[in-house]
Amino acid sequence: MQNKGEMHKGHRQRLKNRAMTTGINNLPSHEVLELLLTYTIPYKDVNPLAHSLIDHFGSFSNVLEAGYEQLVNFMGVGNETAMFLDFMPKFFAEYTKSKNSEKVILNNTNDCVNYFKTIISPSNVEEVYMLSLDGNKKLLRKEHFTSSSASSITIDSKMFANIILGSKTKYIIMMHTHPSGATLPSKADLLATSKMLDMCKMFGAILIDHIIMGDGEYYSFYENALFDRNNQEMLIKTNDNINIGKSRKIVSATE
Repeated sequence: MQNKGEMHKGHRQRLKNRAMTTGINNLPSHEVLELLLTYTIPYKDVNPLAHSLIDHFGSFSNVLEAGYEQLVNFMGVGNETAMFLDFMPKFFAEYTKSKNSEKVILNNTNDCVNYFKTIISPSNVEEVYMLSLDGNKKLLRKEHFTSSSASSITIDSKMFANIILGSKTKYIIMMHTHPSGATLPSKADLLATSKMLDMCKMFGAILIDHIIMGDGEYYSFYENALFDRNNQEMLIKTNDNINIGKSRKIVSATE
């Protein structure tokens, strides 16, 4: 006679086989959740727990979006399972972001600004993104840098060079955030841009813009004519007391 453990093991395998052959999208929601739970709760029938979670939170998506604190306090859900379920939407978001990056074309400043809106998150320190594009301005690679300082960030020259040389990079776009919300460049921003231009020139890439993102507005070095794309050099001296132009309101792609 088959014992309960062997019957349950067989049920799990049948569920996995069905998911593989018919597709997860053809399973009812409680079985999709049950399938997830089998990876964190071994040797136990998790079908009742899957039903209880969906009944309590209302839907499969609501379970995954309930958050760690609510999940860990739910009867039958331990620490590892709560973390696993809490991570799932974040995994999906990262997957989608990575998948979409394969198709990103950044032809102009507005394209760049709208793309940056999708990848930045609130932070009290400056964050820098470096985008590598091919000759058709298709996104090849995205690098993210952060700093422990709220007002400045330094990109290591060797790392910068490795990024350029490590892919078929033709163009570079830099973006960084100003946690204060104001987007006009500081003297340090001007100096950093000058250094980026020198690095790009040295390794055969072209810096096509440096964009500062703030609260509802952005500042484009290219739109404000602070550097020459063709010659890869600043058009101003970074220590000059000059008019550096203006910021612009962020307008979504659908406006």
